Amino acid sequence: MDDAAVKLDQSIPSIGAAESYVASHVKLNGLGDSGLFVTAIGVLDGIRSALESELAHLRTVVEASAQEVRATAVSYRATDDATAATMDRLYHYVPTTMYGNGRQEPR
Repeated sequence: MDDAAVKLDQSIPSIGAAESYVASHVKLNGLGDSGLFVTAIGVLDGIRSALESELAHLRTVVEASAQEVRATAVSYRATDDATAATMDRLYHYVPTTMYGNGRQEPR
């Protein structure tokens, strides 16, 4: 789980790169203010705004996810073997197909 948290942390610079790209390249400048260009500029401004909002939300979700995965890893390390054995006894394997696929269900 620690590795998963690190990978989430490592993805954050990519989000920053995407934010920079959107700010720099998703725009039309210097095309005048007539007809088709006004419409295209307005549409592109809306797209840029939506992308910026989604990337900001993605950053928040990834940062929060990394923090929660890290906290879960700490919790798992703190769980002693007796507790883990008890939790294992609470579930049993239930085959679901003739091919041996199965799932665990509460007893």
